[in-house]
Amino acid sequence: MVQRGDTGEETQGRSYKVSTGLREQEHSPSTQRSRPLATKPKNHRSKPSLPYIMQADQLLEATSPDEREFLRNSLREAVSYFLHQDQSVYLEGLGILAPQQREEQRAEIWEEKMACRTETYRSFTFEKCSELTRYHFDRYPKLIETKRLAAKARLSLPLHLQIRWSKNQCATFLRTLIRGIRDEVVVDGCSQQLGELGALFALHNRQGANIKDWFAGADIVLSPGSNELIDAGDYRLFQRPVLQTAYEIFEAHYGKPVIDLEIDLQSKLTEMGYETAEFEKQFSKEQQSLRITGFETTDNHGSYLFCSDGLRRFGLESSGKEAMGCELTFQLRPTASAPNLLDLDSHDLVSTAFTLGWILIQSSKRGVAPAAVAMRHEAGLFNSTKSSLKGIVTTKLTSASLPQLSEEGPFFYTNLVGVTDDEMKLAEVFHAERLLALLKLKKFDQVTPLDRSSIMTRSQMMREFAH
Repeated sequence: MVQRGDTGEETQGRSYKVSTGLREQEHSPSTQRSRPLATKPKNHRSKPSLPYIMQADQLLEATSPDEREFLRNSLREAVSYFLHQDQSVYLEGLGILAPQQREEQRAEIWEEKMACRTETYRSFTFEKCSELTRYHFDRYPKLIETKRLAAKARLSLPLHLQIRWSKNQCATFLRTLIRGIRDEVVVDGCSQQLGELGALFALHNRQGANIKDWFAGADIVLSPGSNELIDAGDYRLFQRPVLQTAYEIFEAHYGKPVIDLEIDLQSKLTEMGYETAEFEKQFSKEQQSLRITGFETTDNHGSYLFCSDGLRRFGLESSGKEAMGCELTFQLRPTASAPNLLDLDSHDLVSTAFTLGWILIQSSKRGVAPAAVAMRHEAGLFNSTKSSLKGIVTTKLTSASLPQLSEEGPFFYTNLVGVTDDEMKLAEVFHAERLLALLKLKKFDQVTPLDRSSIMTRSQMMREFAH
């Protein structure tokens, strides 16, 4: 029989009882050997015994705030060290951090040209894991467990703490810290205690009676704090095209547009409940309408991409010498019951989202709609199509993330993503960046499915903010 002793080490066949002050463990009297009379006791300070893992309040009593911060920093440094040695790390009871190399096509603006190259990055992945199994050891052959992690972390501690705390005590403290990270991400939906390694985000349904049950039903994702460039190919130079329209690059990629419409901004703003008495005085006749062009994309879901044309002028006219404009895109995926968006009212599908984006541009001093901004419309994004979407959040258009050249000047694309009511609350209470991280987890950060439900449909994360 193999049991864990009070320090977390394995002991063979022991059965005796010693009080640690935190919990009791069984030992057998047969293991207590009397010291020979001729032997002098060893002259060293005995270190207090600790359990395998502590309760949070016990850690608070055993350590000061500064000491806990030293522990957090040493944990981060130790994890980072092993990851950079291409070794995976098990955060006991939480999950496995593993190094990953990935290639990206990098493009930069250089003078009047575009410089492109292939870059290799070191990043990290996260897999939720409450207990290691043979599967994990097979998948992660160089897996670092708590004992080695604690030994490395202890070396980063100040000298007085290395003297006070044994390796086993340090391991107990780290297990308790890691469990605190687990509890934080499950209860609050986010933990940033890993520092530069990244932030953990979670969605869960909180089914069950305790945090362990909630953890079991949680989707947890790591948003890496940084990606380390470790290799790069040679640059290739390309001439940057000067676009006549904002949708020209999409026409080159997807073919001729299938939708071409105009939004009467004054009428739409009035319909949405905004005051428009001064509208005609503030905007020229050309600016009072917004042209939208739509394309059927080549993905497997039959999605459509809509693009504005003309909004870049607001940014180019208001930002000085280094002026930069902005155009809006909105990507929609049809429903299973209506697989062809052309059968629906195209104006109704896009007019509210683009008008909300137009409002963001007018609200900006630079005349652009930046990424990670959310805006609500209580009546919803669509009038004639049933949907739970109640607003938008802005993000970069990943398929065209670099600034483009036009005859009027440079501009970039801001992508609009439809969000539900409780997702809007999440953005309002925390930040739109947290919402975007969760949408990315569900692959909703670029294309908006018309019939999608909230990513928090079964979650209680935001229920306290619902009223």
